[in-house]
Amino acid sequence: MAYWVCFLSNNQWHVSQEVGDGNWKSSSFYKTLTSGICHGTCMVLDADALPLTRSWCLFEVLQTYRLVHHQGAGGVFDGLKFCTSRGVLGCTDQCFDISIALGRRLATLSVADATATVKEDQDMIVRLVEEDGGMENMNKFIRCNMRDTLDQVEKEFVGYSSALRQRLSNNDKESVETLESLETVVLDLSPGVVSLDDETVALDVSPGVASSLDDATPPAEPAAATIAVFEAGRTLTAS
Repeated sequence: MAYWVCFLSNNQWHVSQEVGDGNWKSSSFYKTLTSGICHGTCMVLDADALPLTRSWCLFEVLQTYRLVHHQGAGGVFDGLKFCTSRGVLGCTDQCFDISIALGRRLATLSVADATATVKEDQDMIVRLVEEDGGMENMNKFIRCNMRDTLDQVEKEFVGYSSALRQRLSNNDKESVETLESLETVVLDLSPGVVSLDDETVALDVSPGVASSLDDATPPAEPAAATIAVFEAGRTLTAS
């Protein structure tokens, strides 16, 4: 799969020629999108959808709209895809948060506010949009695409959440089985003593400290006990 990237493919030293010298059908944007081998438009957006505030990006959306609605059955063109730095929205589990942010932005964005550096280009693109149903029609096209994208994002999220819950449930079951296999003792904090495997040890409430009461000096090796301290009278896990 090859990608044509507009700002990289246009000669930035001869922008006027690249955009057709006033003839939009001679622009590289139009020629690429209507080449017959183009499979879709990938619009790379941030959470503010800034590309849609630019007139030439609106021009690409317009040509995408025309291809979607005018191509015959069996056409290869797949329409408009929203992309971010994390991937294509609706096709990855890395875009849930930005999908919501972008959807919220597109719900209120109006392409009528798009501008171009050259005023003549902006006026020309506005006229073309008006010939194909107007700015509100373009807004509807963009929002419908985002709505369909959010449907895919929702399916991805539900599937991902379901798989994650299953993993958590499995891990929780394994943890319970592990705990059940451990020896449990009852801790009475009043005398500060706990009996473990017939050995009496003194419990120091400082984490991880235990010493023998049977010897005047501490043993060379610590008592083989890992102790978790809870409230008095509660079951205590030890290993």
